[in-house]
Amino acid sequence: MNQMDGETNQRAPRFHLMCITPDASERSLATAVQLATELPRQSIAIQIRDKSASASHLYAFSKQLRHLTGTQGCKIVINRYVDIALASHADGVQLPERGIPASIAQQNFSRLWVGRSCHDGEGLSNARFADWATLSPFADSPGKAPALTRKQFTDWTRNSPVPVFALGGIHIGNAAEALRSGAHGIAAIRSVFHAQDPVQAAFGLLESIEVN
Repeated sequence: MNQMDGETNQRAPRFHLMCITPDASERSLATAVQLATELPRQSIAIQIRDKSASASHLYAFSKQLRHLTGTQGCKIVINRYVDIALASHADGVQLPERGIPASIAQQNFSRLWVGRSCHDGEGLSNARFADWATLSPFADSPGKAPALTRKQFTDWTRNSPVPVFALGGIHIGNAAEALRSGAHGIAAIRSVFHAQDPVQAAFGLLESIEVN
């Protein structure tokens, strides 16, 4: 369903937890496969992100994850690269805030779901043709900008034209707060992939937002 000028996207994602890989290593691949096969498939998405990896490595990683999990499992989203998302038969692409317009991606690659990375209210407003947006940082996170105030996050999220996933510093102790602040779902990196038991950590996040 492509969007025309003046319309907003109505393809709200069914999933409420997006697990983002910290890298494209063999360990992350094994963890992603576990998450994709052991968690409720309708509730989660795996976003593949590694800013230091080559495009060819990301493609190989993405293709292998798709092969190992099949097409009936959770959604697979590729960060930044539309060509890799298409070539690896992923379900969607997460575009950077200053990347190509989501409307252009949907018009030319209608098979893909399109997410947008945002950091303020203006970014969310400009994401109106995407299927969802991440808004970050929700909480303090190492190496990231200062966390948004709760008022900022709540005001921007509740006025967003698309469903918002809270990203940055998300853990079991604040996940429910993100939804109370207007988020459709949560996106997590360290609290899942760096956990001793990633599957149980992800189950805990789903239970904390009462989605399973």
